Amino acid sequence: MTLKTLDSWYGVLSRPFAKLPPPVRQIGVVLWRQAARELLNWKARSCSPSDPCRLHIGAGRNPLPLWLNTDISPNLRPLYFLDAGKRFPFRDNSLTYVFSEHVVEHLSYQSGMTMLSECFRTLRPGGKIRVTTPDLEKILSLYFVTQDGQREYKSWALKHNDLPRVPRAECFIINHFMRAWGHRFIYDEATLTNSLLQAGFVNVRRFEPGDSDDPNLSGIERHGLWIGERANRFETMVLQAEKPCGVALTKD
Repeated sequence: MTLKTLDSWYGVLSRPFAKLPPPVRQIGVVLWRQAARELLNWKARSCSPSDPCRLHIGAGRNPLPLWLNTDISPNLRPLYFLDAGKRFPFRDNSLTYVFSEHVVEHLSYQSGMTMLSECFRTLRPGGKIRVTTPDLEKILSLYFVTQDGQREYKSWALKHNDLPRVPRAECFIINHFMRAWGHRFIYDEATLTNSLLQAGFVNVRRFEPGDSDDPNLSGIERHGLWIGERANRFETMVLQAEKPCGVALTKD
C-alpha cells in the first residue's frame, strides 16, 4: 500500500466523521489517533533503501504532499502520530529527509536533543534535516533595536496578540513570546547549531524560509500562511544540516 493510497483513505474517512455529533466525534478522534500511531509504525517498517522516505515532524494543519506528515495530536487530516521527544519507530538509516517547522521550540532542551538525535539515527548517510524555528536573537532585538524590521514586527505583534500598547511594549511582546503557544525553549542560531553538531550532523547552514540549495527542501515552510510572510521572515530562522556520508551506524 502506498503513502498516496493511505492518505486518500484518510480523506474518505474524515468526511463522515466531521458530520457526527461532538461527543461521538471526540471518541472517533481518540480511536483515530491510535490508528494514526499504528499506521506510522506500519509505514516505518516498510521504508526501504529505494523508498524516498521524507518525515515531516509536527505537520499540524500544514501537511506536505509526498511526505510522511506526523503530529503529536493527529486529527482527521492525513497525519500520523509521532511524539518528537521520544524514540522514532523508524529503523536506523531509513529516511532521506526530515523537516520540522516551529516544533522544536515546543520541547524542552533535553527533549529537543532527543528529537535531533533520533533524526540523526533514522536518516540515511547523506540525508538532510531542516529545522525551522523562532530566532531568539531576533525576538530579543525588539528591546534594543529600533530599525524598520523591529518596528514593523512590534506593531504586528501588538495587534496580532492583543497586547497592551504601553511604553516599552516590547517587554510584553517578548514575555508573551516566551510563554505563549506552548513554547518551552527558544533557540538562538549558535545554540541550535551546536545541538545539531552534538547530534552528529555536519555542514550546518542557515537559510531564509522557503530557500534551500536542495529542491526537495525549497518552498516547504507554511508558517507564514498563518502569521503573514513578513512577520514570519522576521522571527524565523532555518538551519539545514546533513548526516555524514561515512556514517551508517547509530550514535546510541
